[in-house]
Amino acid sequence: MSKKLYVLLLLFFTPFFTTQALAGACTDITADDATTTISADCAYLSISGNATTTTINSGVTVSQDDSGAAVYTGSTTGAITNNGTMTTTNSNGLYIYNALTTLTNTGTINADGNIGVYNYLGTTNTLTNSGTISAGGNQGLRTSGTITTLTNTSTGTISAGTTYGLLNYKDGNSAALISTLNNSGTISAAVDYGLGNTGTITTLTNSGTISADDDFGLYNSGTISTLTNSGNIKALGDDYGIYTTGTITTLTNSGTISAVDDYAIYNTGTITTLTNTGTLSLVLIK
Repeated sequence: MSKKLYVLLLLFFTPFFTTQALAGACTDITADDATTTISADCAYLSISGNATTTTINSGVTVSQDDSGAAVYTGSTTGAITNNGTMTTTNSNGLYIYNALTTLTNTGTINADGNIGVYNYLGTTNTLTNSGTISAGGNQGLRTSGTITTLTNTSTGTISAGTTYGLLNYKDGNSAALISTLNNSGTISAAVDYGLGNTGTITTLTNSGTISADDDFGLYNSGTISTLTNSGNIKALGDDYGIYTTGTITTLTNSGTISAVDDYAIYNTGTITTLTNTGTLSLVLIK
C-alpha cells in the first residue's frame, strides 16, 4: 500500500472512530434527590432515583441504537429537562414508566422506529414541548397513563412519520387520561390520525394545527368533554377532519375544520353541543 493511500484511508475512517469514542455509556442516575446535568454525548440514560432533577444540555445527544435512548423509572417524583437530543434508531426515545412531575422539552426527542415519548402507566403532571417530539414510524407521543397538563407551544411539533402524531390510548385498566391539552403548535401524522384518543381528554384547546396528510386529523373513540378549536383541524387526504365514534360533549369551532374531499366532521357517536362560528365544510351526524 502506498503511503499516500494509507493517509487517505486514515483520514476517511478517523472521524467515525472519534465520534463513536465520544459517546460512551451514560452514568445511571440511581440516587434519590439527585440533581444531574448531562453535558457530554452518551448512550442510554437510566433514571431510577426518586425526586431527581435531570437536565440535558443544548448540543448534547443521548442516543441508543437498539433500544430506547432514555428510561425513567423513579417511583415518586422527578423532573426532566431536555435542551439537547434524545434519539434511538429503534423505539422509545424516552420511556416514562412511573410518576414524573415535569417533562420540559426544548430540543428533540426522536425514535427512528415507533414512539418518540411513551408515558406508560404513571402520572406526568406537566409535559411542555416547545421543541420536537417525533417518531419515524407510529406515535410521536403515546400515553396510556395520566398527563395532567400537556402543552404543545407555538414552536412545538409532535409528529409521526406514519400514524398518530399523538395517541392517548386506553390499554386494559390504564387511565389514558389527559386532563388538559393545549396545542398552539403542530400535532401531525404523515399518513393517518394526527391526534388519536381512545381514552379521555377532559379539555382540548387547539389554536394551532392538528392534521393528517391523508385521513383523520382528529380521531376519537373515547371521550372528549370540551373541544375548543380556533386553529386548524384537517385531513389532507380523502377522509374526515374529525372522525368520532365516541363522545364529544361540547365542540366549539371558531377556526377551520376540514377535509379535502369528504366530511369535515363525521360522527357516529355523540356530539352533545356543536357551536360553529368558523369554517366547517360539511358535517355528517348519524
